[in-house]
This record gives sequence, C-alpha cells and structure tokens, in this order.
Amino acid sequence: PFQKNLCMIGRSTGNWRIRDTVAKYIKSRLPIVISTGMTSDPSAAKKLEEPQGEPITAYYPYLPNTIVLIDSSWSIDPSIRKGSFEIGVDESSSTGPLFAILAVKDTSGNVLVGAEPELASLYPRRLQGKWLRCPEAIRENDPNRFLAQIVAYDSSFKTPRFQKVSGGKIDITGVVFPEEVAWRQNKDGWIFIIRIEKWKIQKIKRQDVRRKHAEPYFVRAGRSGRSDLAVRIPELSNLHEKKIAVFGLGCLGAPSVLELARCGVGELRIVDFDFVEPGSTVRWPFGLKTFGKQKTDVIENFINEHYPFTKVVPWTHRIGAVAFPGRKYSDLEVLDSVLDGVDIVYDASAEPGLQYLLSDLAAERCIPYLAISTTHGAWGGIVARIRPDQTEGCWKCFLQNLKDDSFPTPMFDSAGEVQPVGCADPTFTGTGFDSSVIALGGVRLAVSTLLAGRDKGYPDFDWDVATIDLRDQSGKPIASSWKTFALKKHPSCSCSKNF
Repeated sequence: PFQKNLCMIGRSTGNWRIRDTVAKYIKSRLPIVISTGMTSDPSAAKKLEEPQGEPITAYYPYLPNTIVLIDSSWSIDPSIRKGSFEIGVDESSSTGPLFAILAVKDTSGNVLVGAEPELASLYPRRLQGKWLRCPEAIRENDPNRFLAQIVAYDSSFKTPRFQKVSGGKIDITGVVFPEEVAWRQNKDGWIFIIRIEKWKIQKIKRQDVRRKHAEPYFVRAGRSGRSDLAVRIPELSNLHEKKIAVFGLGCLGAPSVLELARCGVGELRIVDFDFVEPGSTVRWPFGLKTFGKQKTDVIENFINEHYPFTKVVPWTHRIGAVAFPGRKYSDLEVLDSVLDGVDIVYDASAEPGLQYLLSDLAAERCIPYLAISTTHGAWGGIVARIRPDQTEGCWKCFLQNLKDDSFPTPMFDSAGEVQPVGCADPTFTGTGFDSSVIALGGVRLAVSTLLAGRDKGYPDFDWDVATIDLRDQSGKPIASSWKTFALKKHPSCSCSKNF
C-alpha cells in the first residue's frame, strides 16, 4: 500500500513456476489483477483472489520489541468519532515497555469497551491516551506524516500529553479505521503512535541549543482477548470450563501443566512440595532464575503472567510426609480441597503409593484418573486413564496386566539411576526431550477425556493404556510409536469378584 506494489501471484512460493516470465505476467495477469481489484462483486473475484484478508496494518514499520494489546471482539459504535483510553504499562521487560488498552471511552468518559479482568489485573500502572476514528486507513508509512494526517482530521491531537515511564516521557495516540480482516470483510483496525520526548540539538545563532523534541513511532496492536487466543485451537474451545488437579511438577508434570495452560484450561490445581534443584533444570522448563524456589510458586507465577485466563491454585504440600510443627493442613484436608469439583486427576507423581491413593480417591468421587510415568533412562513411558462407568478395569487391574505382560513393559536403562551430590534421593537419568514425549502424550489423553462427546471438540481415543519405547534393548534411539490397549478387568483383581 505504500510502495504501490501489485501482487500478480499468491504469497506462497508454491505458486511460482520456474518457467514463469515477467512478460507473461504483465500480459496475462496484470489485467486480471486490476479488474479484480476494482470490482465490488465478491462472486466475480472469488475464484481469482487469494481467499484471505489483507490488513493494511501488516505493512507499517513498527517500533521493535513493543506492542499494545487490544481485543478483536470489541465493537465500538461507528458514530463515535473520538475519545480517550486507559492504558496499562508493564515496564518489567528488559527490551522496553509493553502496553494493554484496559478501557476505551467516549469524550464524556463513558466506557465503551474494555479488557477482561484477568488481563487488566496484570497492569497496576495506568496511563491515559486519546483515540480517533478515521474513515479509512492513513496511507503514510512515515510516523511524522501519519501524525500530520491525524492533526488534519482533528487539531486537538497536535499537542502531546507526556507521561512518565522508565527511561523518559511518552504520549500514546490510537487510530481506529476499517481494514480487511478476512476475505472481503472489514472490521475496525487499530494502530498506535507513540511520541517519545527526546532532547534535540539545534543551531541558533551559531550556538548548539538543546531543546525538547517529540519523536513519533508506530506501535503495533496485538489482539489478546480470550477469543483471539482460542481461534487457532477451535477443538479446545470448551476447556476454559474445566478444572484439573495435577499432582507432581517434575519433568513430566511441569511441562504438562504449561501445555494445559496454553490449551486454555480454566483452572489448574497443582500439588508439589519440591524446590527447583539446579541440576534438575536440564529437563525442567525453567532455568537459573528459578533455582531454590518452590516449584508451585514458579509455575503459578509464570502462568499468571503469561496465561492469565487460566487460574492456578497452588498447594505446596508433601502428601504422606510425617507431620511437622507449623504444618497448616493435613493430607486429607489438602486432598479434599484439591479434588473438590475437578474434572480429572492428572497424576504425574510416578510414585506407586500416591498412584494407589489418588486412583482410589478418584474412583470414590467418580472423577477420571490419568497417570503418566517414564522409565529409567527415559527409554520409554506409560500413559493410563480410568474413567468411571466407562473403563472396565481399575488401577489394580492395570498393575496386574502390567505384571503379567498383558501390557508390555516399556524399555528402561538398567543403569539409569543416579544420586546427585546434595540430593536426598536417587533419581532416574534421561533427557528432557525424551521425557517430554510422555508428558505430551498425557496431555493429549487428558484433553480428549475432558472434551469427549463435545460437538467439534478434540476427538476422544478408543483406548485406556498406551506404552511407548524410545530406545531398543541395546539403548539405540528408535522412532517412537505408541502401543495402545483397553483396560479390562484382571481375573486376580478383587474388582472382578463378586462378594
């Protein structure tokens, strides 16, 4: 739109052929491009144009490392031509401040639209700005000329209202205009001009004089509403209604929790007592800045900051430990609170006693139970679920089937155990990228369980247990493939006997 280019071929490199020539394009395609671009009849253009929107805001040269968050679901009455906005600022980033529009107002101060409270709560510091509606996009890619056009529309935007941020003073102006967001469909587009107060050297009567100067820059709008974050994962649209209890935040539980937050799960109740040991971060999601911190705190803080639409309820508690002075809650109090109203129990503890306990508690409460574990060396792993009134067998049936090889035991490294210096317990060896395969398998099964039967939801699996080998018997890496099984009642389990 600024260099006046015409696209005679689609953006994908797959549209280009090595025998295509400039002459051929000018002769055969240029007339089609011009006539198609000029027509207002969608049916005439449908088979000729790429089926995608062309938002003009994709072409402006933006200030790097900054963004202003908005919500594409906002709808502002087109008759309202200008107003003010409240904008939150996050100055914690080392590369520069980040912004979010928290409330858009008319000239009387009435709130027209605003950010959702989960997002707004991340921005305690607030600034003020002004916005203007233009009848069409301003076709200037130079911020000074762009700003001159705004002032031509409304002279009240000429004088900046500077406000302090770290490193100086700024003024922020928003411009709203119609732009194509889908093929031949227009909606309000946003672009922002940030004016930064700077000192400028000017020569006056042969002397250098320092004067304040407002330098304008384009800042891109980033769409971060709940619907914006869900549009790429339509099969997961109902996950915001779900609550998951996760036990264990090690190399399986921590990546699982982060993936579930990315999926848009409504609430995650996380239980772990451990702190971040420096050596463990070779297969844990976070590194040096988290050393010594409680795993529950690290995970909670990260999700709150980066995935605010997922609520995190942390429990820093070691289930089964000997009670100590100052302990606030008993095991049963913690378990009752964590399991109350959840939609699935996600057991990443890989601890046999906890697996017995949690599977029984889940069965009593008619909650689906899912367990994941890896083997020594991270040579293999297991994912298993039990659904009330759907899975035939119980957890003890699963263990019996595993014992008699009805389910194959995944490959393991017989020497894959080590007790690092300073650690109170031995741990298994193995890479983070291998163990993450098992964690992601658990997340897939959990999501499919939560959304089973939902129209257009993520499809369910037709099995209960899956095992995976990542190495062969000699330890050679192999292409991973899952073997899947239904969990049937085992003849020797008490659940298969009548009393």
